[in-house]
Amino acid sequence: MKRERTQIIAEILAFCVKPRPKTHIMYNNNLSHAQLQSYLSLLNSRGLLTQNSKRYVITDKGQRLLVAFASLNGFLEDHASASSEMIEVTESFEEVEIVTIQ
Repeated sequence: MKRERTQIIAEILAFCVKPRPKTHIMYNNNLSHAQLQSYLSLLNSRGLLTQNSKRYVITDKGQRLLVAFASLNGFLEDHASASSEMIEVTESFEEVEIVTIQ
């Protein structure tokens, strides 16, 4: 099953609760080096991860995003069969659009 980009981001953030070197992040999340570089660059530029002595660790902002992601994921699982609404989340976490299906 192919993982969504948001799921990979959440997994990286969760793994980096403790400071982790690049290689550990890459192997734990089953990413290629190119993919890892892309994700680390994105997360670092958005202030979700910070780098200390060649190790990456989640920031307070990253922890808030991880909690929000877990809440949204739980909400979607709880309401998946009971709702006639579909929630679409963009890859950048900046927009959430609710579309009613008729």
